[in-house]
Amino acid sequence: MSPQTLPRACMVAGCPARAEAHGRCQAHQVPAEYADHQAIYDTPRHRWWRRRVLEAHPICPGVPPGVHGGRVVESAIAHHIVPVQAGGTWRLENGIGLCPACHNAHHGAERRRAKGRA
Repeated sequence: MSPQTLPRACMVAGCPARAEAHGRCQAHQVPAEYADHQAIYDTPRHRWWRRRVLEAHPICPGVPPGVHGGRVVESAIAHHIVPVQAGGTWRLENGIGLCPACHNAHHGAERRRAKGRA
């Protein structure tokens, strides 16, 4: 059996199931609407925008403010303040640089608010 045909584990941390498509098991497949969301970001426009936002905001401000406890943390993710899907633009004023932890915390809070658990 060649390495290409060996079953792989699901890419979701801690999941013991075998990956079926796109590196995920059936339970962890990405919904179609998320795939559409990702298509927006795999473009030359987004790469240009991301580079400019991170140049303008190289240090994560912290979400919530003060979360880094005075440490300087480099921004790695260009975040749309108003998402493109919600009418946000690709203008640089609609972007801010965040570290991965703050970006995840921000979107986790958004999801909790959307589900009424804020």
